[in-house]
Amino acid sequence: MAHPAQVRLVEQQREYAAFLMIAKQNREFASFLQQYGHQFNVLDQGSASVAQVVEHWQTVFRITHLALASLVEKQVPTSAEDDTPIVPPGSMPDRLVRIPAAAANRDDGDA
Repeated sequence: MAHPAQVRLVEQQREYAAFLMIAKQNREFASFLQQYGHQFNVLDQGSASVAQVVEHWQTVFRITHLALASLVEKQVPTSAEDDTPIVPPGSMPDRLVRIPAAAANRDDGDA
C-alpha cells in the first residue's frame, strides 16, 4: 500500500498538470480573441465603407441619368436613310468629377 504522502503528491501533480493545461488554453483563447478583435475592426471599417458607397448610389444614378439625358439631346442623325443618331465628338465630357463641398471649403481656407 502507498504511503499517504505519496498519494497526496501524485494528486497534487495531477492538479498542477491540469492547472498548466487550463493556463495554456487560457492563453490560446486570449490570443484567439485578440485576433478576432482585429478581424472585427477590419470588418467594421469595410462595412462602413460599403455603407457610404451604398448611401451615395442614388446620387450616382441621378448623375448618370443627367449625363445620358444630355447626350440624347445632342444626338444628330447620320443621314436621311440611316435612323441611327450619333453623338458629335466633344459632346461628352472626359470625366465626371464630384468634389464634396466640405472638402472644397477646407482647401479654400488653407490657401
